[in-house]
Amino acid sequence: MQELLKDENPMKNIVSNLGSAMLISFILVLPFAILESLFNTINKQNALGLIVLFGL
Repeated sequence: MQELLKDENPMKNIVSNLGSAMLISFILVLPFAILESLFNTINKQNALGLIVLFGL
């Protein structure tokens, strides 16, 4: 059991899990961002709000 844990690289697992989570969330949010940009004019007043909305 110790040999199995010794050979694992936990940082590699964390980075790959983080990367896949970022990709999935980007794909899920992208259609809403596109629809928002198509149907609303983006100006200086609401640009920060949109960045916060879709960035978080």
